Amino acid sequence: MLGALRHRPSRRLRAAIVSVLIGVLSFGAVPSVATAGTPSPTATGAGSGSISGAVTDSAGAAVPDAVVSVSAADGAVTAEVTTGSQGGYTVPDLPAGAYYVSVATEGSDPIFWPGALTLAEAQTVVVSEDVAVTGIDLTTAPSPVRPTGSPTASSSKTAFALASPSPSPSSTSATYTLSGVVTGDGGAPIQAAMVFISGGSPWTYKSAQTGADGGYSVSGLPAGEYEVQASVFMGSYSDQTATLDLTADSELNFRLVKGGTISGKISGGDGSEVSIELLKADTLEMQDVASTKGSFKFQRVPAGRYVVLAIPYYSSEAAAAFYPGVTDPHDATVITVASEKAVSGLDWEVAPGRRISGTVQNMPGSSASVSVTAAPWDWNGKKIYPYWNDAYGSTGPDGRYTVTGVGDGDYTVRANAYVGDPVGGHGVVWEGYYANTPMSDSATRVAVHGNDQDGIDIRLFGEGTASGTIRAEGGSAPLQNTLITAYRWNGATWDTTLAISGWGRYSLGLQMSGASYGVPEGTYTIGFSDPDNEWVNDGVDYPYCPQYWNGKATLDHADRFEVAPGKNTPGIDATLRLKSDGCAADVITPGTPAIEGTPRVGGALTANPGTWAPEPIQLSYQWRANGVDIDGATSATFTPGAAQVGTKLTVAVTGSRPGYDSVTAVSPESAVVAAAVITPGTPNVSGTPKAGSELTADPGAWTPGDVSLAYQWLANGVTVPGATGSTFVPGDDEVGKTIAVTVTGTKAGYATASATSAAVGPVVAAPLLDLEVGTPRLDGDARVGAELTASPGTWGPQPVQLSYSWSVDGSTVAGAEGPRFTPGPDAVGKTVTVTVRGSKSGYRPATATAAAGPVAPGVITGGAASIAGDTKVGATLTAQSTGWMPTDVTLAYQWLSGGTPIEGATGQTFQPGADSLGATLQVEVTATLPGYTGATVRSEPVGPITPGTLQAGTPSLSGPALSGAPITVNPGTWGPEPVGLTYQWSVDDQPIEGATSAVYTPTTAQVGGHLTVSVTGIKPGYTTVTTIADAGTVSASIALDSSSALPGGAIVVTGTGYDPGETVRVELHSTVTQLGTAVADAEGNFRLPTTLPLTAVPGEHRVFGIGERSGREASASITIGSPASPGGGTPSTPAPAPQTLPATGTTVPIALTAFGILLTLGGVLLLCRPARRRV
Repeated sequence: MLGALRHRPSRRLRAAIVSVLIGVLSFGAVPSVATAGTPSPTATGAGSGSISGAVTDSAGAAVPDAVVSVSAADGAVTAEVTTGSQGGYTVPDLPAGAYYVSVATEGSDPIFWPGALTLAEAQTVVVSEDVAVTGIDLTTAPSPVRPTGSPTASSSKTAFALASPSPSPSSTSATYTLSGVVTGDGGAPIQAAMVFISGGSPWTYKSAQTGADGGYSVSGLPAGEYEVQASVFMGSYSDQTATLDLTADSELNFRLVKGGTISGKISGGDGSEVSIELLKADTLEMQDVASTKGSFKFQRVPAGRYVVLAIPYYSSEAAAAFYPGVTDPHDATVITVASEKAVSGLDWEVAPGRRISGTVQNMPGSSASVSVTAAPWDWNGKKIYPYWNDAYGSTGPDGRYTVTGVGDGDYTVRANAYVGDPVGGHGVVWEGYYANTPMSDSATRVAVHGNDQDGIDIRLFGEGTASGTIRAEGGSAPLQNTLITAYRWNGATWDTTLAISGWGRYSLGLQMSGASYGVPEGTYTIGFSDPDNEWVNDGVDYPYCPQYWNGKATLDHADRFEVAPGKNTPGIDATLRLKSDGCAADVITPGTPAIEGTPRVGGALTANPGTWAPEPIQLSYQWRANGVDIDGATSATFTPGAAQVGTKLTVAVTGSRPGYDSVTAVSPESAVVAAAVITPGTPNVSGTPKAGSELTADPGAWTPGDVSLAYQWLANGVTVPGATGSTFVPGDDEVGKTIAVTVTGTKAGYATASATSAAVGPVVAAPLLDLEVGTPRLDGDARVGAELTASPGTWGPQPVQLSYSWSVDGSTVAGAEGPRFTPGPDAVGKTVTVTVRGSKSGYRPATATAAAGPVAPGVITGGAASIAGDTKVGATLTAQSTGWMPTDVTLAYQWLSGGTPIEGATGQTFQPGADSLGATLQVEVTATLPGYTGATVRSEPVGPITPGTLQAGTPSLSGPALSGAPITVNPGTWGPEPVGLTYQWSVDDQPIEGATSAVYTPTTAQVGGHLTVSVTGIKPGYTTVTTIADAGTVSASIALDSSSALPGGAIVVTGTGYDPGETVRVELHSTVTQLGTAVADAEGNFRLPTTLPLTAVPGEHRVFGIGERSGREASASITIGSPASPGGGTPSTPAPAPQTLPATGTTVPIALTAFGILLTLGGVLLLCRPARRRV
């Protein structure tokens, strides 16, 4: 890091260093070398890094007590100091690095060094080790503080962002004139009428009085939407209001109409004053208001429909009431007012009110205010707030309160208090809602319907704040557009408490008018995300990954912090990561769902979801029959009904968790759902088996008990035609035969069951009389699906018991025993016959028949077709068809383009392709049903089909833009596949000829230029989409022939991207050691063989190449091994990793000293060497 932050010393400093080194050599000492990194401020050795300067105002006067902030560009260090009496400041003990410096005074915006209004325009001050940087002077701004936060979607709190503001756009100064004429009866001008005008941007309010000609004119109005009202204070004319969008000089005339009057008298209550409101009946908007203790009268009322409302003042025990004395406006009498007509006699009493009472807990002072707010109502499709039911009260010292005059309704009950801080001078706001919550969204409503409510206790929560700073990875400037959302833990889940838009420094609250406003005390976390939503879009592509404090990807994993009443929790910071660098992905691993139980009507089935991770996962269920969702079947258990007989079931289990994408898993299909079983009873026959005597069938006990029962009587085991009732009278034909009855039970979703009684008899003869037999007939159309009705004719003597039996081409239809019958599909072309059997005790049974046919096919009617969906290529269009009779028809689809059928397009959905571009589409829906003639309808055309929208990928780059180093763009994921992609690299927005592949190698000539790559997606029928990846500024680069070496080892340094002909100095860092120089060739390249110092400390280092003329820098890493390890790589015995970069190499004087020491030692050795003995 230190290597990355280093800066070349100034020419003067280098000269001083050389002088010092020479002096040291003269005295035999070895100094260390330090560098300062700012071009304009003065850097002086001070023993530790610091920044100092002075703060003045625009007139040059010193500014004491100003807050100076120093923030490291990489977010590692933040410090604040206050200027002294002479405006001076010093920020000590700063680590080496780049810093932003700003000043802020009360009533002014922050100013960033050197005089920038925003952080994006600011410059950094570079501090090196052991260097004091002076001369960082600042001038405060004279402008007032601008709004610092944009409220966004917030549940119940006002949003404040104490952050650096963004400049607001300038507005136009053009203004316009509005004029017109106010007239009355017969078009006569009205003099002295008032015209009131409000609206525009910026908001403007003006008025004018008409002259003798009724004319008015108002100038100096900015463009915008206005509300204009014409009013005559004397006389009987009603006010009139109009709206207009003013974009030029305009004329607006009024024709006033005389109004009517409404009068009456209010009584009841405690006799205190009452507010009488005249409300428009359709909207409940206020038309007029008066105050009275008895009689009232509204004058100049415009013609229309009204209701009248009486609201007792808050000291009253009475509740608000509408005329004629009702609390619900739905029950109010609507008053119709005509021009110049009077409506009188509106006399009624106010309603007795109810009470809400309780105790305010955790009350910090001697009292608290309590408000009772009515829940909204729906009125003619619009949400309204029944303010007339609101009531207020306060507590005593014991916290008890009683609110009177409450009408019937549902209410939110809130308490609040303000307590001053005698030490700090600030107060704290306390607030709470019933029951035990600080949030209105989670409040429990209190229902008052003819009764008092006691025990409505409320706990107060003190408000505090939290603050922090938003940064981006790599030390780039903070963002101007980030949504900061505060979440409060309620003990089970997170509540969204506050959402603000901020950047840089932010706060969840502020001090205003001596009070602390913020968020209620409790446990919190913060989310940082894209501020754009369906209502707000700043037009900027938000490039950062969403995250939660402290750097967590999901809300469930977020770290928590506490907010205390009246206190600020600082340090809730965020360092945002670019999406192009990849975002943390939290994935739900689904279980394997299965259905447990036997699929049968009436039998409960259970969904086993399997094992889902990570816990906890919220699971939801949707049961399906043959792949279609079953309405309402959304629990873990399901009991099949009749509609599911013959289908196969599945269950879809969806797992969800905050911060995770939801995942759905579907179970395997079940076996076919079987019909349930009916358990029949044991039928028996009672009565005397004698001709002419009635027999009765007892069906026995059937399960389930709600089955439908049908009867068929048998004589000697043979069906008796028409004998289908629960009673039976044998005749001459049954004499000598035994009689039994078969009972058949049916129920939707159940298998039909039958049981036959034991036979009775044989039937004995008896003298019988003959019945008078009627002549039946069949009424209705003999057609499938059309009901036929049997008219039995006249039978006698009355009463005669009649029963019916239906047959189709001679085959009896089971269960068809009533006077009505609807032929089914199997009856087409056949004859339907009804047999009517008459019986009467003492009479001989008789039968008569009527027939109709042949039966014609049924008629399908009522269908309609339409197309839903976006009419563009690639979008899914859905055919919708409703209104068919019968309802159980089968639908088939055929899509058409320009009226011509599209081959293969026969599904309910259709995705237009490129060949449909510009065409209009229709769908034909054909309904069929066995036994019916098919019917076809065609939808209205939709289109023309427009080009589809490509889903663009988010391109990312393989690395920085370095001269001579290939850089690759990853286009991201594009869809719908396949999508053709093309590339174009550009420098400073100018396309590079031939640079049209995914890989590009920047050249020396492009160093200093801004490199981007455009990725363009192309697909037939779709709009071409281009996205851009920003590689940044092209820099010089260097490379080493080896990434590791030993002290004294040889390496070769090559570089590219430098000025042709300039000298490139090659250095080893951290402690600067020059390894040599080289001259760049005509292409800006150089090659330097060199040797690492013998004194280089083992560890991680960097080699820098610095252009003497251009100032271009590039670096590469190198690992210097221990001399004990062979090969110049890793030491044979690893040493502990250093906590900071080691001091490497040596300065030139140290090398000379070491060389001198070696020479001296050599001389000493030579001197000390014994002389050879002469022989």
